Amino acid sequence: MFNNEKCGWAGSIVEFNRTETEDIVQALIQLYVNHYNEHTSQIQPQIRAWYDSLMYLKSCLKDYPFPDDLIIFEYILPRSGLSRPDVIIIQQREIITIKVIEFKSHPHLAENEKWQLRLYVQKLSYYHDFSHQHVNCIQGILISTHPKWDDTSRVDDEHAIIIVGRTHLLDTLTSFPLLPSELPSSPITSVIDDSQADNTPTAANYAQKVIAANPKEILEMFLASEYRPSPAIVHSAQILFRKRKIPRISTVESSNFYEVLAQVESIVAQAQQQKTHHLILVHGEPGSGKTFLGLEVAHTDYSKHSNPGAAVFLSGNRPLVDVLASLTNDTFVQHLYKFKNEYKPKPNNRNQTPYENILIFDEAQRAWDANKVNHTFNQLAMSEPDIILDIASRSRQGWSVVVALIGQGQEIKGGEEAGLDLWSQAIRQVINNKGINYHVHGAQMDVSHFQCNMPAQMYLDTSQQLYLNSALRNHDAHQYHNFINCFLDGNFAQAADYFNQIRAKYLFRWTDDMAAAKTTLTNYANNIKTEDGRFQYGALYSTTSTKPRHFKVFGFKTTFYKVPDYVIYHNYRELRGLHRNKNEAENLEQTKWQQHQDLYSNSLIYAATEYECQGLELDMALIEWGDDLFYQDGGWHHKRNTYKECDKYAQNPKQLIQNTYRVLLTRGRDATIVFTQNSNLQQLFIQCGVTKLAAEPD
Repeated sequence: MFNNEKCGWAGSIVEFNRTETEDIVQALIQLYVNHYNEHTSQIQPQIRAWYDSLMYLKSCLKDYPFPDDLIIFEYILPRSGLSRPDVIIIQQREIITIKVIEFKSHPHLAENEKWQLRLYVQKLSYYHDFSHQHVNCIQGILISTHPKWDDTSRVDDEHAIIIVGRTHLLDTLTSFPLLPSELPSSPITSVIDDSQADNTPTAANYAQKVIAANPKEILEMFLASEYRPSPAIVHSAQILFRKRKIPRISTVESSNFYEVLAQVESIVAQAQQQKTHHLILVHGEPGSGKTFLGLEVAHTDYSKHSNPGAAVFLSGNRPLVDVLASLTNDTFVQHLYKFKNEYKPKPNNRNQTPYENILIFDEAQRAWDANKVNHTFNQLAMSEPDIILDIASRSRQGWSVVVALIGQGQEIKGGEEAGLDLWSQAIRQVINNKGINYHVHGAQMDVSHFQCNMPAQMYLDTSQQLYLNSALRNHDAHQYHNFINCFLDGNFAQAADYFNQIRAKYLFRWTDDMAAAKTTLTNYANNIKTEDGRFQYGALYSTTSTKPRHFKVFGFKTTFYKVPDYVIYHNYRELRGLHRNKNEAENLEQTKWQQHQDLYSNSLIYAATEYECQGLELDMALIEWGDDLFYQDGGWHHKRNTYKECDKYAQNPKQLIQNTYRVLLTRGRDATIVFTQNSNLQQLFIQCGVTKLAAEPD
C-alpha cells in the first residue's frame, strides 16, 4: 500500500483486495482533511459514496486476472486546483494503459458528468509527464452503481468515453481498448487545419516506452510526475496562437509595442546567457496591449537555447483565463490560484517546482497582499508577489524571469490596493531568504518603488523602454483614457480638454433612451465592414450596482460543452465552429447553438460585468451606469453596503467602485455609449462636451 499527499490511497490490485475497506476510507478522509480543512462531519455524503464505490470494486476485482496492476484513489491532478478522478487503474502489458474511472450513485448521467471525465482524460493525456512519456492509451470509464441504471456498455463518441453497466466493468478493464488509439482532442482548441494535422497530439506522437520497472517503481513514478505539456501539445498551442490572433488587435504598428516586446525578449536572453534572476515591470494604460505582450512572451519557443526555458501566462482573473483559453490554448495560459497553490512554499521544504521559469503575472499592481492570500508557512505570511518570486528563485534551470504587467486604476477588489510596494517587499524577502541577486527592470515611475533601502544584491535598470505608450484598444484616440481618468477623478475642466482632442476620433455619447442605444449599435454594426467580417458590441454593468433593468446577467456556471456563459458572450461565433462534432447531425448542432445565441454579446440580451469583459472583445460598449456611483455636492459618492464596502480587505471602497467604472468605460474599441437617467451625471457629460446620442431614424 502506498499513499502520499497526492492521492488518498494507492497500491496493487492484490493489495487493494487484501486491505480493509475501513482503512482505505480513513486514508481518503485524511486526504480531505489535509487539503480542504474539512472535518468528517462535513463530508458524510462523500464518505457514503466512497463506501458505495469501494464495495462495488471489491466485488468486481476479486477475480481480476492481473494482481500486479495498480489502483489509485482520489489522485490530485497536477496544477488542477485539487481536481481528482475517483479511481485510476494502471495496466502494464506490452504497453501501459490507464483507465480513469468515475462513479455515480444516481441513475441519470448528466452532460456535465461526461465532460468532467473527458477533461480528466485530457489532463492526463496532454499535461502529465509520466503519461505522455510512457502511456499508450488512456480511457475514461463512467459508471453508475444505482440499481436502476441500464446494465449495458457502450462507447460515447461525443465525449470519447466508455459508459459501463454495473456488470460490465471487469470485462471492460480486461478487454482490448474499445476506443481508438488517438487521444481525444480539446473541445475548445482543436482548430489546427489539415496542413498541421501531423502535429495534432495522438498516441503515435508520444515518445512511448516500455519501462522495465516493477509495479512499485511505476506507481512512485506516476505519483511523482509533474505537470508538463507534451511536445505535441506545446507545438500545436504555439501554432494555434499564431493562427488565431487575439481579436482585432491590429494597431500595434502605430505604438511602441514591438519595441517594448524586443526589450523584454532581450532581458530574457540575458537571463539565459548569464543564468540570472530578473523582474521586468511592463507598464501601460488600459488598452495599450499588456495582455497581448504577455501572450507573445508566453508562446515564444525558448527551448533552442543552451539554457532552455519555458513560459506561462498567469492571471487571477478567471473570466480572462477562460476567454484566452478559448481563443488560444490553456497550455500557456493558467489560472494563478491553481498555480500558486501547487507550488507555494511548504513546511519542511517539501516544495514542488514548475518546469516553467518565465512567469508572466497579469495585472501585477492588483496582486493580493498577505491578508488576502491568507496562507501562512513557517509562521511567515506571504503575499502573491512573495509566492511568485519564491517559486521563480527555485528555478531548475538556474535562471528566471518574472514579467509583471502593470496597469493603473484597475484595482477592483479588496486586498489588491497595495500596488508595487508588495513587489518591492517581495524582492527584499527573496534576496534575504535565498541570498541571490535580483535585477529589476522598468520605467522610472515603477522602479522608484524599489529604491528605498536597497539591498546590495538588487540591481535596478531604468534604461529599458518598458512603458507601452498608446492605447491600442481605442485606435487613434490615445487621449481617451486620460479623459476617463480625469472625469472619474473629478477634474472636469481637464476632462473637457482631453475630450475635445478625441471627439473626432472616438464615438462617446450618453443617452437616457435604451431603445435608441440598442438601435444605434445594431445599425452601426450593420454598416461597418471589417477585414475579418467581425464587429462585436455588447452591454456592461457594475457588479456593485443594482442589477440592470434592461439586461439579464450571468451566473458563474457552465452551460454548454463545459464553456462558461460569459465565454459564449465573447466568442459565440468562434466557439460555434470549434465545437462542431463531426459525428453529430448538422441540424442538431445548429439547434444546440441556436439555444445559446441569446448569450452572445451582439444579441444585447445579457450584460457582462467588469470581471467578465476583458477589453479584448468589444468594438462598441453600451454601459448601463448604475446606482453605485453618483455625483452630488461637488464630489463622487458611492452606494453604501455594497459587497466592496463589506469586503474586509478593502481599504477604500469608493475608489474600488470608481475603478470599476474606469474599467467599464475603457472596454469599447471604437465607441462607448453610456445609458443614464441621473440628471447630475448627464450634466457632467454635457460640461465635458459629451453630446447626447441622437435618435436613430425609424
